[in-house]
Amino acid sequence: MVRTWMRAILASALALALTPVAAFAYTPGQEVPIPFPKRYLPFDTPYVNFTPTGGQVLVSNAPETINENGAKRADGSEITGQYNAALYRDTVTGPFRFWASHYNKTTHKLKFWLHVKNVSGEPIRFYKTMEAYDDANVTAAASNVTKRFMNAEPNPALLATIPADGSYYFAISDADHVSIGESMVYLAEFNAVAEDDGASANVLMSHVVTTDSVNDPTPYAATATIARTNATADRSDDYRGLLAHWGRAGAVNLTLTDANPFTGLRISDLGYSGEQEKLMTRWDVLGNPVEQREVRFITPTVNKLRLAYWYTDYNVDVNITNETRYPIVHTLYGSNGSNPGFVNYQVNGAPALNYHFSTNTVVPVASTGTYRLRTMVMPSASLPLGLFFAAGSPDAVPNELAVVQAETTALQSHADQARTTVNAMADSADKTALLQRLAALQAVIAASGKMPAAEQAAAAFEQTLQQADLSIGNPKERERTLAGLRTELQKVRDLRENVQSLIVALPASDQPVVQGHIDSLAKRSARINGIVQSLQAILTEAEDPMRQGNGTLPRFKAERGATVDLGEMAADVVGTAPAIRWISFDSAIASIDPEGRLTGNRNGVVKIAAYDDLGVHYVIVVVHH
Repeated sequence: MVRTWMRAILASALALALTPVAAFAYTPGQEVPIPFPKRYLPFDTPYVNFTPTGGQVLVSNAPETINENGAKRADGSEITGQYNAALYRDTVTGPFRFWASHYNKTTHKLKFWLHVKNVSGEPIRFYKTMEAYDDANVTAAASNVTKRFMNAEPNPALLATIPADGSYYFAISDADHVSIGESMVYLAEFNAVAEDDGASANVLMSHVVTTDSVNDPTPYAATATIARTNATADRSDDYRGLLAHWGRAGAVNLTLTDANPFTGLRISDLGYSGEQEKLMTRWDVLGNPVEQREVRFITPTVNKLRLAYWYTDYNVDVNITNETRYPIVHTLYGSNGSNPGFVNYQVNGAPALNYHFSTNTVVPVASTGTYRLRTMVMPSASLPLGLFFAAGSPDAVPNELAVVQAETTALQSHADQARTTVNAMADSADKTALLQRLAALQAVIAASGKMPAAEQAAAAFEQTLQQADLSIGNPKERERTLAGLRTELQKVRDLRENVQSLIVALPASDQPVVQGHIDSLAKRSARINGIVQSLQAILTEAEDPMRQGNGTLPRFKAERGATVDLGEMAADVVGTAPAIRWISFDSAIASIDPEGRLTGNRNGVVKIAAYDDLGVHYVIVVVHH
């Protein structure tokens, strides 16, 4: 039995659990802790999908750091030739985007160029549609470029008309170039079209870096090799190549319930349906030409395929159906739990926003379930980012959300996750109230955890009784058999009484869903008790199944060798409840399965029991030929 002091503790926990949990209104750009367990949809979920959009992407992000000649790599090898050199070269077609991010660790100002060679075999026009550039520390430069590009409107400007086999070049760094200790970030969209009919044309693009004294990058755009990266046997520096598409049109269609009031997506990770593409290259990390192949970082313990992570242009239609107790669905964007960084996004075409987030924090993005989200992950960002959808009040996601889920599902895993989340909160009355609610819930889960053993024991005993020979003629042997069955039934009774003692000790809850669990446990316990009483009555009847008085029982006939539905035949006597089960007191005369299908085995008269948790009915069956 549960002691009085335990009942008092649970009652105290319940009283504190009823205290409302506050939620504070969000402000734009506010960093807020993630107030629920970080749980992400699997990549194979049917509720998230993407379709590639746009043209190719030429990427130059390796060597990420441009070093001075004579500098050392991590493995001690000497670096030469990372400036006054091509950083990447490849052929693109028609509309394409190009982005680059590099850090200047040389002793010179650096100048970055794009060299365009017309390899289409006919005159072309080369347009710049959009661009954004900055040089500063890498975080500031990437933030500025991303925000400017997302706010830019397409405005094609003709840069050059290039004859067949002709070329054109231009500096992408600004007039004062990239100073020592600065990073440059550049993102632009271009288009190469045939002069005569405007069809997409092929161009060979070379990204070149030189000292600021160089005025023409052409000599470096046609070299047999390109700059070697800073990669070593156990350190990667290989993100340069070509991606097939710059954009993703996405759709997120989810339903939030009290049992699942929050969920998350990993942005720029291995990818949901249609999201990811392989980065392909024509150069190895040593700068030597290769047949086009996927970029992989391979060591004895790592085999990592490079995908489309940064500057993918996501346009996602979000549609969240809210079936929770809360009126609002919030979108929160930021850390996946381990990384600080910045998010860049637009909602329904509004101006782009750039906000910082710390480790394990997010920023509020939207407080509606249906909207268009555009986002780009900027270079230097640690991946993946976390995009979360959570139910809440109009102001914020409440601190109680994980507790509500645990109370709804009564799953130990959810209770454990909720407890971890609440324990991470600063000490407050809210935290105390939530911990007390979890304590009350834990008592319910403990009782619930004992219930299956009692139910399974009852079901196992029913099978044992079905298989027992209740027609033994020898009185002593019959009594030994029945005594063994009574002992087994007592074990079932003991298990049920143990569970019942836990249920009785549970105080009533003003959390309706928790009270629902308590009521359900009480009903399950009562049902086991009813079954035990019915089985006990059958064992008592088995002491003398053909006693006087059987003549008053309803009688039915069945032919030997035939199978009949006794449940249907005796429905007026025993009822039609689906939970009714059946037992024969002499299976040699007539056997019956738990659903009431009776088979006559030999001529004779047999008593049949029909029972459920509400009681037992007996009928007589006469088997004849």
